[in-house]
Amino acid sequence: MASAFILIASCASAKPKVEAGGSSGGAKTYMWGYVYAVNERNDTVKVKLAEVYTEPASDLVKTDTLGYWEIKEGIVESKYRVLAKFDGVNGRTGVIPLRLGEATKIDVIMGATETSWPPTIKPDNKGVFIPGGIPIRR
Repeated sequence: MASAFILIASCASAKPKVEAGGSSGGAKTYMWGYVYAVNERNDTVKVKLAEVYTEPASDLVKTDTLGYWEIKEGIVESKYRVLAKFDGVNGRTGVIPLRLGEATKIDVIMGATETSWPPTIKPDNKGVFIPGGIPIRR
């Protein structure tokens, strides 16, 4: 049975964690989130060891065993696109603004071209396929 990955971005600003740094000397501006994929059983799963990076360039990180990532280095108040790749499959968000001193949650689902912003589906939706999608390699 062929299956596909999909891409979606969700973004939510959160109150920053108490942390020194950032250009204001107070809370640091950073982004965090999870990388997801849809497997052959139509389950949304977190992707471990995916590479996550930004445009414009900041830091390059890998997701942990829970699909979680954080980018704190090189982040300033600006507009960013978050990109992820794993096992030859890519994902990317639309352009997302970050505000000074805020932690912004950004989730990426692997596989298709960029989705419009705001996303029309949530990462926990199941059974979403892209025509001519990318098969999962196991």
